Amino acid sequence: MFQSLQHRILSLFFRAGLVSATVLTACQFEPPAAMPEQKSSQGNVTVELKLRSVALAKGAAIARPTDSASITVSAPDMDAREFRFGNGTELFSLPELTPGAKRRFAVNLYRQGRLLYAGSAETTLYTDRKNSVFLHCIPKFSRVSAGVHIPLDFPRHVSKAELKLWNEVDTVTESVSQPGEFLNFHLEEVPGDHNYKLLLQLWDDTGAVSAKSVKDTLWVAMGQSVSLNLPLVATFSQLQMTMVAEDPQQTNMSFAFPAGKRVPAAFGEMVFSEVFLSPTSIDSSSQGQWIELYNRTSDTLDISGCKIARDGGGSTSKQAILPSATLVAPGKALVVGRAAYPYANVRFSSFSFGTGLSHVDFTCKSGALKLDTITYSATVSDSLAVQTVSGKISQLRPDWVDRRTDPRGWCSVPSHPAVPSEGHPTPGILENGCLE
Repeated sequence: MFQSLQHRILSLFFRAGLVSATVLTACQFEPPAAMPEQKSSQGNVTVELKLRSVALAKGAAIARPTDSASITVSAPDMDAREFRFGNGTELFSLPELTPGAKRRFAVNLYRQGRLLYAGSAETTLYTDRKNSVFLHCIPKFSRVSAGVHIPLDFPRHVSKAELKLWNEVDTVTESVSQPGEFLNFHLEEVPGDHNYKLLLQLWDDTGAVSAKSVKDTLWVAMGQSVSLNLPLVATFSQLQMTMVAEDPQQTNMSFAFPAGKRVPAAFGEMVFSEVFLSPTSIDSSSQGQWIELYNRTSDTLDISGCKIARDGGGSTSKQAILPSATLVAPGKALVVGRAAYPYANVRFSSFSFGTGLSHVDFTCKSGALKLDTITYSATVSDSLAVQTVSGKISQLRPDWVDRRTDPRGWCSVPSHPAVPSEGHPTPGILENGCLE
């Protein structure tokens, strides 16, 4: 399948789209109800302090555990008091505090000596009532996640992968053994407001590094969940492994391995990944039906003369034959749609999917090689991979490419991206537009 490395070299670029989740707000504080001003001479008081650690806004459902706390209480008219606790409780009793206004509570939460959360707020303490303070603490760390797609025909089997972030002070790594087609890394508790170098390495079965890429600078803001999307994009030239910043939110990262241009050779090398089978009236005139084909390999695939056929094909209304010079680059998608659909790479005028129970095959070599098939219906059925919903697009989740016959691998999203709460269409891009 592959030529020698000397004959053809491919450079793969990681386009790292940094998507920052919502920044956490400052500490939220619930002061006690207003009371008449009290004098500090009325005696000391005990304060019940309840803390709640806030999870990252995206990517973490719960807060990280802590094992110790440092609490400082200060005011302009009193000496600062410091309390230390050696457990991970959320409820603290602070005795012998002087009542009065502008009592400031500053809290640090740790695990194994490392600061994870902090918060502060001011309130008034009273002598004639129970003093309860509720304080929300925000993360003093961030989270970095990354997704990498290994092409189906990657020249070497990947037995291990590692993502590493480091600087002069901190190092955070995650390794994946026996990875599959899609690699997902989640680096937790990354110290925020720092620049990092980023290294991705892939090892083969012999233990040798088969590919690696380094990014010189990655800024990780405090309290954010940073998402890196790292698709492999193939070219036919040898480039050095350098990073070139395109804009503040995109960086190119490269490593090389051989690839080429060929016709498809096996089932699953190119698959259905997104389909719009049942347009509504508002879609039919401007968009109409369309289907997306995704190249899972590291080679450019020539699918000229390949056929998309419904229920066996035969008539022009049941099949579409792809024209000559139809090429799909590695890791890219081809959109085949009605003549009026603006985002189609290839357009057809008579072929239609129909609305009833049907199956569609994608074949090459005059039908001798089947690349993929889907079955769909407007009726819910566990045996069907795709359910057609009027005005909705059926979208394959990227992590479910090898399980695409399972209905759970597909979701329905609106045909128009103006409804972000319900997901979004992604014609021509293998991206998860489903609402998770």
